[in-house]
Amino acid sequence: MTSRSQLVGAYVTLCVVLACLFAWVPFFSAHTNADNLSAFPSAVIPPRRVGEFSLLDAASGRPFARDSLNASWWLVFSGFSNCPDICPTTLATLASLQRRLEGTGLSVPVLFVSVDDRRDTPAVLVDYTRAFGDNIIAVTGAPQQRNELLRSLGFLVPTTTQWLSDPAHSSAVALVSPAGFLHHLFRYPLDGEAMLQTITMQLQANVQELSP
Repeated sequence: MTSRSQLVGAYVTLCVVLACLFAWVPFFSAHTNADNLSAFPSAVIPPRRVGEFSLLDAASGRPFARDSLNASWWLVFSGFSNCPDICPTTLATLASLQRRLEGTGLSVPVLFVSVDDRRDTPAVLVDYTRAFGDNIIAVTGAPQQRNELLRSLGFLVPTTTQWLSDPAHSSAVALVSPAGFLHHLFRYPLDGEAMLQTITMQLQANVQELSP
């Protein structure tokens, strides 16, 4: 009987300890800080270096390369101006997110990478992106250069057979740091509230990165 009583006592004690631990989970979840951003489903662990690329800024006509990311954190999305659903929905969500971030003193430009070499001329891209907001930069260029960027982000790379119809593209949005590292991948459909929380915390963390 003694051993049975000891076993029951140990079991009760274990249950109490586990109950206490689970009771603290909401507290820690509500107080997530910059040191545990890895808890977010969108987090890329460890952050991945974006590949070298050289594209063209559709508005200015200037080259846009990996070094062009140095000025800010970026939200990167690929698509095309004739996209009937995912692209306009995503760009509208990102434009709304930008306005909310600006209200807190944070500025995160959007980089829209065109995957339609046939129809997306610089003029078309400028008109298309400006319909959503002023802080959206559209880029275009040689397919191999564009594909280097898409590949390093884990985005879908269009194939030549897809040019017979609308090009396929990824629906995810990437958060890239000024040092050129991929930190988060947000999946479609986008959750604006979750993105706002994640991006705010990531930018406030002031992550120090070293380029290889």
